[in-house]
Amino acid sequence: MSAAPAQETRRELPQSREAYLDSYEKEWAEIHEGKPPETGLKEKGKLERKTVCEDAKLKNREKGLFVIADGVSTSLSGRGSGNGWFASRESTRVMYEQLGEKLDREIENIVSRALRDGVDPTKEITEHVMAGMVAAVSTADSRIQAAAVHREFADSATTLTCAKLIDIPDGKGGSLQRLFFTNLGDSRLYLLPKNGRLQKLTQDDSWLQGRVAEGEITQEEADLIDQAADKRSLPPKLFPYANYLFRSSISRTIGIGEVGLGQVEVFYVDVSAGDRLLLTGDGESDQLLESEMEQRISSEPDDDRAEGSLQQGAMEMSLFGKAQRSKADDISATVHTVGERGPDRKYLHKDQKEARTAESLKQDLGRIRMGLEAARQEVQRIQTEIAKLDSLTPKRERLALLIQMEKAKEVESTYRYHLEKSQLDILDEQLIPRFQTGEQVQVWREDFDPPSLDRHMWTVVSYDPQSKAYALRGPGATAREVSRYELETVQTGLMVRLGDELPAVNEIGARERGFKVIAFDRDGTVILAKEANNVIKRLRVNAEDVNESFHLQLHAAERSRLRMVQATENYQDALRKHQSYKDDAELVGRIESRQRALDAAKPKG
Repeated sequence: MSAAPAQETRRELPQSREAYLDSYEKEWAEIHEGKPPETGLKEKGKLERKTVCEDAKLKNREKGLFVIADGVSTSLSGRGSGNGWFASRESTRVMYEQLGEKLDREIENIVSRALRDGVDPTKEITEHVMAGMVAAVSTADSRIQAAAVHREFADSATTLTCAKLIDIPDGKGGSLQRLFFTNLGDSRLYLLPKNGRLQKLTQDDSWLQGRVAEGEITQEEADLIDQAADKRSLPPKLFPYANYLFRSSISRTIGIGEVGLGQVEVFYVDVSAGDRLLLTGDGESDQLLESEMEQRISSEPDDDRAEGSLQQGAMEMSLFGKAQRSKADDISATVHTVGERGPDRKYLHKDQKEARTAESLKQDLGRIRMGLEAARQEVQRIQTEIAKLDSLTPKRERLALLIQMEKAKEVESTYRYHLEKSQLDILDEQLIPRFQTGEQVQVWREDFDPPSLDRHMWTVVSYDPQSKAYALRGPGATAREVSRYELETVQTGLMVRLGDELPAVNEIGARERGFKVIAFDRDGTVILAKEANNVIKRLRVNAEDVNESFHLQLHAAERSRLRMVQATENYQDALRKHQSYKDDAELVGRIESRQRALDAAKPKG
């Protein structure tokens, strides 16, 4: 089955820690370049490591995306959970979903439009990327909160440093490399210029930094505390601020509702070839001084080996355990050297295909339906053969047919998935999603007694065209994801927009497809038009009737979406059974082979 179904089900709540970790590790192995994070020690100075690493990191040079997230085991509310591993991984996953290929395609569209119109796209791209990073962080926060209904994933939070490097036109006929970044908590981003010294680009959300904001100490004094190898070397007045527990306390994380659309800051800096980026979790930056990190990077030109050196240096400090900066913590460092050209999104055009218009999608539907029907017939054929088997049929033959049937069910489920997905894609061409980020919407609450509309308005955080779902934020920073079709059908007022394509009852009373909304009249009617055989047909329809037609379309779409989800589940079920029968068949084969060998070894006569 294609990768699409997995992308759809990614939005479903995870079922268990083991299932989630397995799924994440498989995805991460395909997209990450560089060293994995080091799982920390349970106790500094002792060799035993933690069971699960709570750090997550991502380096993808092609997409110019660099992430480090450090899971927080104990929430700011003081409730210990040990679930920081989930928030760090889910945040990293969301950053890749939102700021990888999705954002790159949006940038390409801006560049193409600017070239066509003869304008400089730099300002628009900059604003778009910054807004995209804000939305991604908020989506991650919502996603983590939504999963908190499961005890294994509750009370999970994480720090985050995310950087996106892009190559864009400079407005002068050339290009520039712009690095966008944001951070929450004490994960950090550093820049080592080609001929300069290591510079920290981010500012921690920490208790110590809060003392600077309150005017108790200066930024220079905070930096002195942060980089002290031994607090006894500090001026006496700074001793109280150098206490490890205070110094390492963070004031903001992702995952427990502290992140609003207006609370995420994104910055950018232009970089040049030869500059090097360094992202660290606090397991790295709390143990190694900035001067030590700079020395290790400068002495190792290979990025992966530089990462290894940094992480190994921090691990040695943890194992030593006697230095004041030693700590038992997971360790993450990511290094990237800026090239002559930045990530220019050329990978998007390697297998460039014609954009799938509604017309091309309709043409595909015929082929998909034919494939689905053939797959159904194959399943039925095999089921008929299995029904004919009797109790004397060798197990090997029965297993062979069962394997064939599950394989046929995999094919059938794949066709069903793509049939429903294509129909939804057509609908999204005809009726584009109604709401944008920041808009207020009504939400139906099944958890109310009785179920009803929430009297409080919710805010749209983002819309995902793959899962056809809105990420929403409600009262008290409550977060949830809602199917587009479910959300839009419960809104009051006229939902129809100009350009919408809807079926309508024509002049002879028949329901006819293909009409488009071209105008709204003051008398409360909507004007629809349809061109066929060089003739334009117009209808004037009551607004309530058009709105009802819109809702009928969405109800049908929601049923289609549920069938798409069911097809994915059926595929996974068939895949598991297929493998199980295959394993059984191999076992039977080995047993029969051994028996033949034993029979051959018996003395004759």
